[in-house]
Amino acid sequence: MADHEKPTQRRRRTGRLARTVRSLVIIIAIGMGLALFNLYSNTRDVRIATGPPDAAQRAFFVASAERPDIPLFFKSLSPAQRITMAQRLGQHPHPKVVELVGKCLGTFDADARKALTDSLASLARTHPGDVAKLLSVPGSFQQLAIATALRSVGPDVLPAVAAQLSEGPARPNAVAYLVATGPAAIPPLLALLDSDKPEVRSAAADALGKLGAREAVPQLRTMYGKSTGDERLAAMTALAGIGDPTTEPLMTQALSDEALSVPQRTQAALGLGRIGTPTAVATLWKYAQDPDTQLREGAMSALPLASDNALRSPSALPEKLVSVAAGVSTPFADQLIARSLQIPAAQLDAARAAAGRPSLVPALLTAVRASAEDGEVADAMLESLASTPAGIRQIEGLRNDPSLGGLAERRLRLHRLTG
Repeated sequence: MADHEKPTQRRRRTGRLARTVRSLVIIIAIGMGLALFNLYSNTRDVRIATGPPDAAQRAFFVASAERPDIPLFFKSLSPAQRITMAQRLGQHPHPKVVELVGKCLGTFDADARKALTDSLASLARTHPGDVAKLLSVPGSFQQLAIATALRSVGPDVLPAVAAQLSEGPARPNAVAYLVATGPAAIPPLLALLDSDKPEVRSAAADALGKLGAREAVPQLRTMYGKSTGDERLAAMTALAGIGDPTTEPLMTQALSDEALSVPQRTQAALGLGRIGTPTAVATLWKYAQDPDTQLREGAMSALPLASDNALRSPSALPEKLVSVAAGVSTPFADQLIARSLQIPAAQLDAARAAAGRPSLVPALLTAVRASAEDGEVADAMLESLASTPAGIRQIEGLRNDPSLGGLAERRLRLHRLTG
């Protein structure tokens, strides 16, 4: 019985082995076939993409916008082929071709990206709305190219860009583009303050505030009065950014309203700083000693926006004048800081406020020699001297000073290390 089973088992094993071999051969054949087909297909695609601009190329580009592998396809081309394909894209005005350009813009090939940008600018002349939709594409390289293409169209593209405030992914880039454009962007933004979408109204208010659009004040005041929550904060922030004197009563009332959120009250403080009238400044100095830390800091941040008016105010707190002067770049602020360098209680703050002010180098040099025994104050003064070329030259002259030589040498080494 055993002798009868052995040949049968051998035949079974042989049969299984044969089937396995046949399966492997078939799989290899299929794999080779697919590889050959992919090679042929890729070669054909490269030929079409980089060939003359004809109907076949247009159809290929339109269809390729839906290909998930198109960024890899573009990357796999040689540098010369990438430039050629990028140039050809601009010769086929079509929404899908615009979309395809957006997918290729992530390339690190600067020359190809320049060619893509030129093509996108060409496409923007016939399809500005489709190019504006690309503001939703992530990436700094991509957004630089898209903004360049949109700018090439001129003001006519602004309504299409403003329309992108309705699209969440595109909204931040659309706001940035409109703000960078300047006053020409104000009319389409004003129209969006009447949108039925609160997020669009808020985004439009944000852009108008950054543009300082005084013509938006009546609508923004209405928006502030009718809205709540984030939208109301957006309206207040925009009004504060504009700083129109007619809104001073509103800002003063909001700052004093304890029922409002602290961020909203802080925005009102910034608005008063930009308005900068004597009454607005007096209100801010009052809140500069408020027990609430956030309100106090908000008022102190707002006062420099009023420039010299804040420093000359009879309401000014002497112990906080130097801190405000640090944020003001005027001759009067420089004079105030120079005087404070001679007041022991204010020297440290004055020394830090003097950074980056070449006109204060003589005052700093006099003060540091008189403060050599106070290492902290002297080093702060040397640090501010090191912030200007003229100050560096003075520190070099102090290296042999018996009292300040060590601090001067240390400060010079730190300056060399930090550039």
